[in-house]
Amino acid sequence: MTYKKLADGRLQPSSVLRENKQLIEQADRCAYCGATGVKLQWEHILPLSRGGSDTVDNLVLACAPCNLAKGALQPLEWYAQRGLDHKEIPRLVMGKLLKQVLEAHRQQGTLEASEYPVGEGLHLWNVCQVIGSRQR
Repeated sequence: MTYKKLADGRLQPSSVLRENKQLIEQADRCAYCGATGVKLQWEHILPLSRGGSDTVDNLVLACAPCNLAKGALQPLEWYAQRGLDHKEIPRLVMGKLLKQVLEAHRQQGTLEASEYPVGEGLHLWNVCQVIGSRQR
């Protein structure tokens, strides 16, 4: 039933609360480094300054060191800058990131594109470019 609603456009992926359930279950630890017993703050996965939204689908709880270090980078950039593989991005963060990318492609009508941006192929490292180019 859920798949049919998604396919028909009657249900949006953001309505499927898997990541938000994880957010609540992991409310005592940093979404990026897993630190516990520290004060956490809301952090935008895709920074507002780069087209990210100010919704729960774009928010995680992060410790101050991770929030400060990540700054205006999106997770793929930040992890690469730290010499870490994209496979080390926690499931909660990657799930929310991909929801944002999917929604941006839906809004731009580029879900069926074989590559984006055109001429650059389909690569994990440019997957977030659709966010910065989205019409607000």
